[in-house]
Amino acid sequence: MMNLLMPSALLGPNDLPCAVTYLRVSTKEQAHRGGREEGYSLPDQRKAVNRKGEALGAVIVAEFIEPGESGKSLKNRKALQELLAFVAENHITYCIVPKVDRLARNRLDDALIHAELVAHGVTLVSAAEHIDDTPAGTLNHGIMAAIAEFYSANLATEVTKGLRTKATTGGTIGRAPIGYRNIRVLTEAGHELRTVELDPDRAPLIKLAFESYATGDWTLNTLLDELTARGLTSAPTPKRPAKPIHVSTLHRTLQNPYYKGVIVYDGLEYDATHEPLVPVDVWDQVQSVLRANNLAGDKTQTHDHYLKGSLYCDNCGSRLLLTHAKNKHGVVYPYFICAGRHAKLTDCRRKAMHVDRIEQLVIDHYAHVQLDPATLGALQATINEEFAIINAQAKYEAEDLTRQQRDLRNQRDKLMQAHYAGAVPLDQLKTEQERITGQLDYITTRLDDATANYATAQAELDDCLDLLTDCHTVYQQAPDAVRRLFNQALFARIYITNTDDVRTEKAGPFAILLDEENQRSARLQQRDNDQPRVQTPAHLEADGCLNMKRWVDLRGLEPLTPCMPCRCATSCATGPDVARQKPGQLVQRTAPSPADEIESVRRARRREVDGDHGAVLPQTLQRVELALLLMEDMRDDIAEIEEDPARLGTTLTAQALVPGLDELLLDLVRDRRDVPLAASRHEKEDVHERKRLRHVERDEVLAADRVGRGGGDLQHVDGGLCCHQPNTPDA
Repeated sequence: MMNLLMPSALLGPNDLPCAVTYLRVSTKEQAHRGGREEGYSLPDQRKAVNRKGEALGAVIVAEFIEPGESGKSLKNRKALQELLAFVAENHITYCIVPKVDRLARNRLDDALIHAELVAHGVTLVSAAEHIDDTPAGTLNHGIMAAIAEFYSANLATEVTKGLRTKATTGGTIGRAPIGYRNIRVLTEAGHELRTVELDPDRAPLIKLAFESYATGDWTLNTLLDELTARGLTSAPTPKRPAKPIHVSTLHRTLQNPYYKGVIVYDGLEYDATHEPLVPVDVWDQVQSVLRANNLAGDKTQTHDHYLKGSLYCDNCGSRLLLTHAKNKHGVVYPYFICAGRHAKLTDCRRKAMHVDRIEQLVIDHYAHVQLDPATLGALQATINEEFAIINAQAKYEAEDLTRQQRDLRNQRDKLMQAHYAGAVPLDQLKTEQERITGQLDYITTRLDDATANYATAQAELDDCLDLLTDCHTVYQQAPDAVRRLFNQALFARIYITNTDDVRTEKAGPFAILLDEENQRSARLQQRDNDQPRVQTPAHLEADGCLNMKRWVDLRGLEPLTPCMPCRCATSCATGPDVARQKPGQLVQRTAPSPADEIESVRRARRREVDGDHGAVLPQTLQRVELALLLMEDMRDDIAEIEEDPARLGTTLTAQALVPGLDELLLDLVRDRRDVPLAASRHEKEDVHERKRLRHVERDEVLAADRVGRGGGDLQHVDGGLCCHQPNTPDA
């Protein structure tokens, strides 16, 4: 505000210098304190600048007053902007201020204002500080500007600290919201206490607003009209009179946790000391209705319906809008129409659909969504199993992270001890401390995640399953507000097809619970878990034997290796017939008999003939194997064969048994080795095992081989063996 005191001094010749003054207070309360028009501070500032003007011998031609504006910014200070414009248009010598901090509260603004005054030939003068163009005056000006900035910043810090302390103790910060009013009372000790109480005129209406909106039968606009008709207005202030509130004010009021007895400061909630206006459950219900009305653009307008915002056209993907058609008799018919066709944004030709028909389609769809008891139990068991695994993993990870955290803290303590002892220099100490601190911060974050309580998430999933137990009946009997919550909780979108069918996109956890593949997997897993287990006899169970179902064949998990089938531990031929085992019957593991060994050879030979190379040995190794078998039974003949190698052909017709056997035997004799050079470690071990088990009769082995190949009879010839084949002329 500018007061022009001596305009004639600007127009006519004047030997005295002209000056302007600038007065400011920070708050409106200071400007009108004590009920006075200018409070107490502004008159005192005026006296100080007038005395300074008289001391300078200047004529004060204009006065600029800033009532209730902060000195931290130039943007909102209209009087200061008017002052700068005034000195730019008139010949002014001095600009007098009561103190430097009245002009600005930070050094940057002070420097900008001072530079503009100097550019127009104006000297800045303070009534309380000595500032001028001298070096000492310039230094004093800079010091006072820095002190003003420090005072403002420190005051803000102290005020913030006090506000936080007041919030933690439950006090109300600032002006009370509508329905409450700020009051001042005197304590028994005579101290003034600033607190709040219920507004007797507005509190009942605000309580009515919460209770009415919680029913879900009101929109914000209709509720505002009702409250305005009942006389609800805003609380009057010195600047603004009482007037009806806006719909945005009502919306913020319904969202304010202050009415349930909670103070929110700096993003944190604290229990308040004032009297709550509404119960917590009513406030929570209001928030649920607000979220439901605003979810996915589902806002209540002129025509309200619980399916609005949830329905979509299956042809073009546009929303379905609610419209009311009226016939010539004035009867109104509600319809859902395609928004794309209505706005001509798509080429959709979807016709209007009656609201009652759409409602029934959605109700019928809930019958397909509802889970049967078997699927419900399977999903519940799967969820419990998964959360058990998650909790176990989280516990294990938390223990490991805690150990790492303890080790790092011990490292830090030892590092400090080494530094105090002079073993670690300061620069290395800083580097190690930064490393340890970074790792500790990372571990702390991981620990927060690992120690998270999954009980809440599991309880929410259990609630979702309970909701799906009988959702069709509940939805059918629920009011419109509850149906809206059902639709928005279970479905992201509800599509209506041309054939009047319903297709839905599931939302949230229901997208997982209602997935058919997940349900099928849960049922299969439940079926496997329900199968009877192999029971251990009672007399063994008392001795601590395990009662576990055998899922692995007796040959083990290892793949078949190139070794002798009749001796291999991984061969199915050596295992007992598990299929014949009765539940509760123990497996009797005994050493294989010679007949079993013969049968194993026969099976191996048959698999070779049938071409099943995945279960038998390679052809070369089979010949080596049979050669080793013969070697065990021909130990007495080896010496004779060694003396006269030609005797091998007359003693044993090897070609009739295995092609190429004579060459293999000759190699074995010449090398004086029991194992071929090309044999692997497993083959050598198998040969030694064969030597240990000598109970297989040579005639039975060779007879088994002959039977497996369909060969001739075996006969003893001069202490050797000869295989006679009746179909060969050389036999």
